[in-house]
Amino acid sequence: MSETDRRASEVAAKVLLFLQLLGEEDVKVTSVRESPVLYEVKWQAKKATLGKPDKPGGPKTALAHGKMWVTLDGRYITRRAVDLEGALQGYRKERAFVSCLQRRGARVLLVPGTQGTARQLKILGVFGAELVIWCTKKHRKLCDVHGSAYPRWLWPGGSRPGVIDPKSFESELGCKR
Repeated sequence: MSETDRRASEVAAKVLLFLQLLGEEDVKVTSVRESPVLYEVKWQAKKATLGKPDKPGGPKTALAHGKMWVTLDGRYITRRAVDLEGALQGYRKERAFVSCLQRRGARVLLVPGTQGTARQLKILGVFGAELVIWCTKKHRKLCDVHGSAYPRWLWPGGSRPGVIDPKSFESELGCKR
């Protein structure tokens, strides 16, 4: 057995043990592929599902498939690989968008725990919290002055209630996402 095959076999055994410890009972590693930086490990497991049993008296099962990545030294594992170039490009766009809104003086009043807040934060992206004024005791007077419809957007010379989508930001403030 070559050194590469031996390392791949060790990684497969570790992943199998990992999955079993997570509660996967009928699981097997179906492939281990080495790349220049990671092993891609594919696996499958039988899962009990609702419906007619496969065998009389037994559960109905379906095959579940998964993939994870392991560092070449076998030390670290992740279930999600992130395309770094794509992530950087997306973050650059999000940063530029939020920076544009900041330059225009835009701020958003949000009430913690509401659906509108969650939707607006999702639209704003990872840097959006920089625009938020939370309607808590600290900012109660400011929030009360602007009514009770939240989210509420404020900018010099204007305001608007409700969740604002990226196209509206572009037409109202000239900030493109």
